[in-house]
Amino acid sequence: MNANALAFSIESFDLITISNSIHHFNNYTNILDKMVTTLKSDGHILINEMVSDKQTETQMTHVLLHHWWGEIDTECGIVHHPTFSQQNLIEMNEHALLKTIDVQEITNLDENPTDTETIDYL
Repeated sequence: MNANALAFSIESFDLITISNSIHHFNNYTNILDKMVTTLKSDGHILINEMVSDKQTETQMTHVLLHHWWGEIDTECGIVHHPTFSQQNLIEMNEHALLKTIDVQEITNLDENPTDTETIDYL
């Protein structure tokens, strides 16, 4: 479904997930706002998004390659912004009025998350 025109009722979902997509939207804050309205009051939004900071050298190579692909997509008329910093994503979620943000950094998919931080916004 088109994320710009979600056709779901208010408080429809217990869980909403979005993966590696936010940097493909022009109006990502509006889309997050719409997602929040379709979320039940005790629901959760799970966001999986590559970030442009706090990367190992190998991961940064992938980030830079992804940004290069984004430039090509943009020249072809496809929305593909550079990936955001972790702080940018937190600020987007603050704008969407999410009460708790749990940030997990995963440096190697074969390992457990190396750092977990929960930020409570009341």
